[in-house]
Amino acid sequence: LWLAAAGGTLLVGGALLFVVLRRGKMELPAEKRIPAHILAFDELRRLRDMNLIEQGRIKDFYIAISNIMRFYIERRFSVHAPEQTTEEFLEAVSQDHLFEGATRNTLKQFLSHCDMVKFAKYRPEMEQIQKTVDTTRDFIEQTKVQGSGVGGRGSERSVG
Repeated sequence: LWLAAAGGTLLVGGALLFVVLRRGKMELPAEKRIPAHILAFDELRRLRDMNLIEQGRIKDFYIAISNIMRFYIERRFSVHAPEQTTEEFLEAVSQDHLFEGATRNTLKQFLSHCDMVKFAKYRPEMEQIQKTVDTTRDFIEQTKVQGSGVGGRGSERSVG
């Protein structure tokens, strides 16, 4: 009798745990999701507010802005970008035909410039830093889901 009661308790507990864990993994309804471009623009504002450039932390700034771009692409296009090398990432983007030539070239130049600062100890001038920020904003603006307010998240994958 005790064994049956313990087994029943374990069964009920396991079922409850399964339901709780499954509920935690469920996606938010479309109207609750924040579009990738909104998240990216918020991240850019937070990066600006950190004043890394003014503190002379150029490499940290470039690591952060590169991650913003990569996470935006991951969220927007479902491409696992953050942990790939630049070469691996650009190869994946090329194979998936996500971006047309000009957009792909802009992305390649952006990532190469970031890599130079992050890994080759290159120190860009303020004009180049501002261009990097502008490129990030422009890329996000040009590739965001059109007509997406706070509720939508795009499923289209190819942009120009």
